[in-house]
This record gives sequence, C-alpha cells and structure tokens, in this order.
Amino acid sequence: MKYPNFWHQSISCDCYQQINFELGKWAQTRIEYNIKNKLGYEYLEFDTLNVIVPSLRPWLDSLNIGTIKLVALVVFGENEKQATHQDGQQQDLALNFGIQVKNTYTNMFRIVKGQPTKVYYGKQGLFYHNYNDCILEKETQFNLENNPVLFNTKQIHQVVNPTDVPRVAISLRFFEDPIHLIKDEKN
Repeated sequence: MKYPNFWHQSISCDCYQQINFELGKWAQTRIEYNIKNKLGYEYLEFDTLNVIVPSLRPWLDSLNIGTIKLVALVVFGENEKQATHQDGQQQDLALNFGIQVKNTYTNMFRIVKGQPTKVYYGKQGLFYHNYNDCILEKETQFNLENNPVLFNTKQIHQVVNPTDVPRVAISLRFFEDPIHLIKDEKN
C-alpha cells in the first residue's frame, strides 16, 4: 500500500450536482442494467465521457488531475451491506461521485486479526481481498452526498445501504494517483 496513513478526503466541488446529473445521464442505461441484473461493479467505456459530462473535465483540470484510466459504475442493492474488502486494481486512489447515495455511507476498517481471502471476479482476472472472516476495527466512514471523495481503495472498506433504493456511484481511477490532493503530506 503506497499511502498507509491516508483513508479518505472530501474534495470541494461547486459543480458537484451538475457533474452527478451529467454522469447519471451518461451512464443511465448501464445503471438500469446493473440494478436489474444485480451487478455490483462494472467498468464503463468512457469514450463519450467528456462530451456527455462536460462539467467534469474542466473541474478535474482545475485540480490538476491527469488522464482517466478507468471509470467504474458501482451499484449496490437496497438494504444491504457490502462485503468488507480491499480493491485489487493497480491504482490506490479513487475519486468517487454519488449518483444515488442519500443516507448511504462507506465504512473503513483496520484489521485486528485474521487473513483475507483473494476473490476473483469478471473475465479479466479482476480480484479483491475479502475480509469477512477477519476481526476488524472501524477506523472512519464517509458518504458521497455533498462532495466527491478521494479514498484509498487499499484500505479495507464496505458500502452500507440501509435505504429502500439502490445506491449508485461512479468511481474514477487515473493513470497517476492524484496524491497532490491529499492535505496531509506525510501520506
């Protein structure tokens, strides 16, 4: 883990509602498909992202955030808790936007005891580390209601959706982690 002391940080965004609206419109057919088929995580083709989501790139540029490597749609069912896990992709940092996230949150944990299990999914050899059989201690939590959140996907985390509607978020990953956004330089 490259940033062991970094958990998450809200990133101020005056155009957050506009970006969320545009992201939701851009991904609408995939959101509907994911909800219907109970898919939790899908990488999206993002060739049209800058055209259909015109507010995003200028905002990212204002933060000096580089090229997007991948865009993931994260849809989590109503009244459910996600498995406690740690992402397996190469990048550590994700910038997440909440499309439909009212009254949902993400818990983040430290491991106290046990060993995670490596779980493979999808056709591209994707994996994550599952911590459901471990003893964990809650460190912090965040939500995506008011601002996007930069968070460390290598910290153990779990989405909690206690509502009666699916939780929908978009996660951006970059070729270079936007480490310069982290306020505490020792991370």
